Amino acid sequence: MIKTNQDFSMKIRSPLLFGILLSIFLSQVLFADFLADLAKPQQGRSMRATSTGRIGRDGKYDPDAEPDPQSNRDNSSIAPGQTKVLMDVKGPGVITHIWMTFLGPEPHPWAKKGSANHQEMLLRIYWDGSKRPGVEAPVGDFFANCFGRRSEVISLPVIVEDADSYNCFWHMPFRKSARIEIV
Repeated sequence: MIKTNQDFSMKIRSPLLFGILLSIFLSQVLFADFLADLAKPQQGRSMRATSTGRIGRDGKYDPDAEPDPQSNRDNSSIAPGQTKVLMDVKGPGVITHIWMTFLGPEPHPWAKKGSANHQEMLLRIYWDGSKRPGVEAPVGDFFANCFGRRSEVISLPVIVEDADSYNCFWHMPFRKSARIEIV
């Protein structure tokens, strides 16, 4: 019997095609479950880090004080080159939601030349006391808004509404501590 190239190529194509189809199927099943888990309630104690005004008995900011009911100053200004710590927590936990809003780069009364855009601000996240950030990315890139343009993103792990409300729902576990900074 004489074997032809056609017989040989069929023997190779069939297992290769089967392998590709199996890989596609398994990746869909595995990733679908992973992303679907983001929407399921989790057990644990809920905590929140916020910039809402909290005034202590001495009249100064106290992160442990009750929110000031007269305060809606839930914002911070960061001068160019400065670093603002958004969250610094100790103990094991999981960051499940990051929500940020910020103004666009157009001029404002306090910033005559305009503000930084989301590509000019750097997000750093440090895990478990590390000196080097585990996450270091422009804010826009972290929230799927690249190339200096603000755009709406609607997905399970990242939502950017009206191009100014930035939400991230990736679960980010830590064992000893977590710190989030904006530069």
